[in-house]
Amino acid sequence: NIVFRRLENDGKVHVYQIKTNAMISLGVNASDPNRQTAEYVSKVSVKDLISSNNTSDPDLGGNKYLHVKMVDNGEPGINDSISFVLVNGTDDPNVLANIIWSSNWVGSLTRMMNLGGGNLVVHSGFNVGSATTTSITDIQKSLLKTEVNEEGPTFNVKAYPNPSEQFFNLNVQSGSQESVDLKVFDIHGRVVYTTRGSANQSYRFGDKFVAGIYLVEVRQGDKRSVIQLVKQ
Repeated sequence: NIVFRRLENDGKVHVYQIKTNAMISLGVNASDPNRQTAEYVSKVSVKDLISSNNTSDPDLGGNKYLHVKMVDNGEPGINDSISFVLVNGTDDPNVLANIIWSSNWVGSLTRMMNLGGGNLVVHSGFNVGSATTTSITDIQKSLLKTEVNEEGPTFNVKAYPNPSEQFFNLNVQSGSQESVDLKVFDIHGRVVYTTRGSANQSYRFGDKFVAGIYLVEVRQGDKRSVIQLVKQ
């Protein structure tokens, strides 16, 4: 439950209430006890607590996504920071035209702000050590953010749209001509899709995936990347 205030064109300061009704994704990096980070995306509805006619504003109502990032810099919380971005559905939160509300839009992106009070606490139940096998348990433990790219810019993997209601496109860019192996795991560790192909091309899959969270692992020789996917 989040409340923010904004001066609107009618000259009044409106009070908006954001209520989360479903969690889409969550990522935590608790490897540094003095700087633990987290980010999540949730499906929300928005209500104008001042206006009596909420349906007149197309930006209000349901099917909104709230993107939240936070940093826990230890106790007592005076150095903790957080940011919020509200968009319609799966719109890109990094594009100004898509944003309904940003907590602190500066220089073409939403920047975190230090807390004015209170305390943020980020923690993880996973062992955050590096993965040595490709089992789903180890992938989950090593997945500290949405994308893990272990080989730098010469091996780049991107998936879009993500989240998706239909299918995913996965693009593999590499300077090597070695074959690419792609595996998709469901949340229980079962392989639900696998294919082999070449680099510098796109792969489409996921049309028949049920709603949920998936992990796609892409390997090319000793290069490896893992991305979390969300099917709505």
